[in-house]
Amino acid sequence: MLVHTSKRSAEISAWLGAGLGGIGASMFWTAQGVYFAEATQVYCDQSGRTIEESTSRLAGVFAFSFLVEETLVDVLATVLVKAGVPWTLVFLLYTILTIIATILTTAVPIYPRHDLESRQSTGCSKALGTVNLLITDSRTKYMIGFNAAFGFAGAYLNSFISGQVVPKVYHDSSFVGVLVAIHGITAALVSLCYSRMTSKAPALFLGSLAFAFVAVPFFVEPDVENNWGWGHVLFIYSIHGVGRAAFEGPFKAVFADLFPRDTDAAFTNITLQNGLAGSVAYILMSRLACVPSTTSAGSFCVAYQDGTYHDIGLLGCIVIGTSVASILCFARVLSLSQRDSHTMVKGTDRLAYGSDLYSQDVLVHELQEREDNGVHRLD
Repeated sequence: MLVHTSKRSAEISAWLGAGLGGIGASMFWTAQGVYFAEATQVYCDQSGRTIEESTSRLAGVFAFSFLVEETLVDVLATVLVKAGVPWTLVFLLYTILTIIATILTTAVPIYPRHDLESRQSTGCSKALGTVNLLITDSRTKYMIGFNAAFGFAGAYLNSFISGQVVPKVYHDSSFVGVLVAIHGITAALVSLCYSRMTSKAPALFLGSLAFAFVAVPFFVEPDVENNWGWGHVLFIYSIHGVGRAAFEGPFKAVFADLFPRDTDAAFTNITLQNGLAGSVAYILMSRLACVPSTTSAGSFCVAYQDGTYHDIGLLGCIVIGTSVASILCFARVLSLSQRDSHTMVKGTDRLAYGSDLYSQDVLVHELQEREDNGVHRLD
């Protein structure tokens, strides 16, 4: 009875922690995105750089800082546990650090709101604005591709590679902490390279390919237990870091470029799309069962440590498929931006496609306002 109660309490704690974490992430990451958009506008005004140069530079700075801090926190937990510190004290320490970080947010400077976007809206209207942007703006829908690629590749890495492959290859699950550190360092360094790119398209295409290659080693050599070594695992963690850097930096910068007047709705869409993609991916990880003797996947049916069998081949196909779809979707976003800019500002040399997505959105908004007032041409 005691064991049953303990197991039940652990399950409740896990569900409660996951729920609270999701709620916190939905608010924190949306606010972070909006703040990033406002900061880049201030930086653009003060530095004289274009808005795209500003978003690229600050996105790289943010991604590098965030990924380095994340890596240090992950490594600290591993070191403490290895030193014999109980998990209860580790959790207590991280709770204290979270409280301190929350208090320090009060010292963060408040930037002026952008003139083109109304901030006098309620939570309900912002939620409706998020859905409205997703439905009415095709670019938002096509950005789902990269969110899906990141979500499925992340689930594949965390659930299969970290949870099942690492213990088999290293015979010690504690190596996950070291590999996560390598992943974080790789992502941080690559994010600095991305920050030097004015155009975000190459970074997003490279990030999508990186997510696809997370699953490729399994198809090349599906016998994980007998034929995989440290090189296979190190490659997967490193290549995922390349994709992670694209998500944390250029991908979010693209949303700031595309939707300067709807930053609340835009960055809420990132959280919504990524959260749903990740949830679906983790559910599939636990539901894609198979039988080794009859499955068409053959050697792609992998035995987990709990004795169950999972069709990792199918999941790997989904990871690669969403990554390819991400490339095609973003290419469509670029096509739509080009078409809209040529259609809406035809006959003027004020806008050159590819130079400034922010200017495209502002000019389109300006044209729409002029049309409402009976003016149908930009001067």
